[in-house]
Amino acid sequence: MFTQFMVTCSEGLEPLLADELQSFGHTIVNIARNTILVQGHLEQAYRTCLWSRLASRVLCPLFSSTELSPDALTGWVASLPWEDHFPAEASLAVRASLAPGVAWPQQLTALRVKDGYVDRFRELTGDRPPVDPRQPQVPLYIHVEAQAVTVGLDLSADSLHKRHLRTRVLAAPIKENLAAALLCLSGWPGKAGQFEELIDPMCGSGTLLLEALMMVADHAPGLQRQHWGFTAWHHHQPEVWQNLLEEAHQRRQAARTRPWPRLTGCDAAREAIEVTRENLKAAGYAADVQLLVQPLAELPESTCTGLVITNPPYGERLGDEAHSRWLYQALGRLCRQRRPSQVVTTIAPQVDWLDGMSLEHMRTERVSHGGLPRYMRVARAQAWVRRTKQLNPQVLATMTAFQEQVLSSWQALQVQGERCGRLYDGQLKDLSLRVDVYDDLLSVIEFDATQAAVFTPTLIALREVLGVQRDQVRLGRAGREARPDWQSIEDKGLLYRLDLARSDDPGLQLPLTGLYQHVLQRQPQRCLHLFCHNASLAMQIKHQGGYVQGWEPRPYWPDWAREQWALNGWADDSLAIECGDLNAMLGTLPRQDVILLTPPKSHHAEQRRQGFRWRDVQESWIASLMARLTPGGELWLVVDEKSFQLSDTLQQRFAMREHDLLPASCFSLRGHLRFYGNAP
Repeated sequence: MFTQFMVTCSEGLEPLLADELQSFGHTIVNIARNTILVQGHLEQAYRTCLWSRLASRVLCPLFSSTELSPDALTGWVASLPWEDHFPAEASLAVRASLAPGVAWPQQLTALRVKDGYVDRFRELTGDRPPVDPRQPQVPLYIHVEAQAVTVGLDLSADSLHKRHLRTRVLAAPIKENLAAALLCLSGWPGKAGQFEELIDPMCGSGTLLLEALMMVADHAPGLQRQHWGFTAWHHHQPEVWQNLLEEAHQRRQAARTRPWPRLTGCDAAREAIEVTRENLKAAGYAADVQLLVQPLAELPESTCTGLVITNPPYGERLGDEAHSRWLYQALGRLCRQRRPSQVVTTIAPQVDWLDGMSLEHMRTERVSHGGLPRYMRVARAQAWVRRTKQLNPQVLATMTAFQEQVLSSWQALQVQGERCGRLYDGQLKDLSLRVDVYDDLLSVIEFDATQAAVFTPTLIALREVLGVQRDQVRLGRAGREARPDWQSIEDKGLLYRLDLARSDDPGLQLPLTGLYQHVLQRQPQRCLHLFCHNASLAMQIKHQGGYVQGWEPRPYWPDWAREQWALNGWADDSLAIECGDLNAMLGTLPRQDVILLTPPKSHHAEQRRQGFRWRDVQESWIASLMARLTPGGELWLVVDEKSFQLSDTLQQRFAMREHDLLPASCFSLRGHLRFYGNAP
């Protein structure tokens, strides 16, 4: 009956989790960020709950709707046949998740689902199901996307990374599913004899050691868990679940008859070793690991086939960042000296820390840990040698084409004397990136997380062809809020404050620079700019003696403009940006030499969701703005909307037509940017 399930995980673990789910018998239907949709039977969903080392939750969709508003949610939920799935007396909790860009209130969404569920049973039985947010018998979830709402049962009840084995932890422990991912990337435990030993030289609370032991011992990660989300479900199959539990116990017993690799844990802090010992004892593995109180500098020597795996302390949470960076370099040097040819696996907040270890690179993956980006690296303890020829032929061909495109754009920029421009914007089907250059810095924005396999080779290819260092490359990802990366960039005598991690627009509005240059050539004394962003055009016109009145309804852009204004040493009162009623502002303005209307693409998308179409209002808007131009003045409309067509009335009445103003510094542009103006 129930054949589709959603399995969630930390961002970046999707490829590893997909392999694991297929080993459980699932068929992969779709892989998205943090979520994999699978086809399978309930037994396979149970097996995922019990055996997955990488998943966060296993969700069973029950009901969905494609036409639903937040206000109608409670009524819709109350109309659903919950009595077919759960008893009225079972306790309830609801967890809500929203897809990127969905503006529903998250807590209120969960509350409305709870109210609808309760209303349904109160109408049927007269009793109100109890609510238990800590350990509910019916853990429901609701997931809201742009075009669909899904409610269902959280089979796992709680995050699967909780193994219920550790009794104590130290500061900033690594999550168990991320620790398991590090081990999986390393190939642990591998085939018989592949690894003779494993050592964690900075073991902390012992999470990596414990996960490694559970994999060797064939210990199901969910075996100690007492609470599941499916036990009160009418469609639960107790016999199937009990058979899986018995199988898990038998597999664990059988693993004890096989030889295990040697496992060693070290840490400079005696307290860490004591905590690790307690955790191993609680899990039943106290006699299976050698624990040593010793610093990294005393890393034991070994020449056997082994794995060095560790989660060093980062400066962000556990001390000085500079100290942590040098710690990684020390780890790499000691592994090369004392454990030659062994596999070395670690995780870091910055990829250049891993590069500083100077080991032979094998694999790097970017993941999310606690909402922060982290980089997992598998390497070999010998001098680093580039292995480009081992890339997949298709990836190698993509990298070659990418290098040619970037180099051509870069050389054209040099000829034009430009310091800022767009080098690449997704021309290749298999490489959905945007690469901008800002003086001596590169901004790389990733638009498709499913292309993670080619992302690292792409960065290497980019650095090779342009001859830049790693610290000159800034990374970002579309559809995800990132920590700002503010940089001050000088261009044509002005200083700009740019956020190079921002995926929509770092602040220089590169796609509009062709239009801006056209406006500057007219040397307008008065200019009106609607949707003026961070006032980059206003800065340029002020620099040549003109004046710009800006209007920007989004509150953060005017603040950004004031910061740029101050960066150039200008008084704040010389910056004119309004955020309020547009019609009221227009009624007080004198006639303008140039008027620009440059709404961002995100504004178009939001307006379309609200039923707004530029083609429906273009005549009234343009006519109103045309009346505010000086004789011979110009009006420009920039639209990033594929289906937009300029009306015949505007073309005839105001001589509006489409112009080719794509800037020479942008050699390709994502989207459908069009420039319409009344210029001859």
